[in-house]
Amino acid sequence: MRRILAVLVVGAMVALAIWLPREENAVADSPIPEVPVEVRFRAERATAAPPFVERWTLAFPDAPPASQVLALQIGAATGTTATGRLTAAPGDPRTLLARIAVVLGSSPEPAALPAAPQPTTAALDLQLDLLGDRLSVGHGEVGETVIAGAFVAAPAGEWRVYRMTIGAGGPQCFLGLSGAERSAVLLPRAVEEGPAILARFRSLLVRAPATS
Repeated sequence: MRRILAVLVVGAMVALAIWLPREENAVADSPIPEVPVEVRFRAERATAAPPFVERWTLAFPDAPPASQVLALQIGAATGTTATGRLTAAPGDPRTLLARIAVVLGSSPEPAALPAAPQPTTAALDLQLDLLGDRLSVGHGEVGETVIAGAFVAAPAGEWRVYRMTIGAGGPQCFLGLSGAERSAVLLPRAVEEGPAILARFRSLLVRAPATS
């Protein structure tokens, strides 16, 4: 009986010695999932056309080559509120729409992108409510007010942040702009508004196939 127990113990120790390194390798080799927190564009200032006073060219992804380019125009502010307009150049919107879907709180876009339902639109009209200027990215000191989930007033930085409403009474997200960093970001405001935001961007970016 003792011999049987000894054999079982030795066998168990050998099996454990073989299994443990494999388990450690599996854990070490497992990729850490990315947590998408923003839709980031490369942002370049451009010349605005009246009645707008500011224009940005937004390229996605932010590292060339871009698959989709947008133009953001901003009007003169009344108090802390300005009007804006978003238009798009021809491009491949699939990657951008997939990123918007995941980050802003909808379900991921399918790889095969069907034509957008009618009607499509040539521009998205925006309302931009300024939440802060000369902001920096980070959580700041304890007790510091965090704006749009990512920005603080101290230390001062190069970011301007808006609450962006798409269409009259439409869905909202946050928009951050930095000329110094040549970047723009869209950040989620409310998860339940994700599908409506995605639908607006689809209507702008996805064109129905031409009919002969």
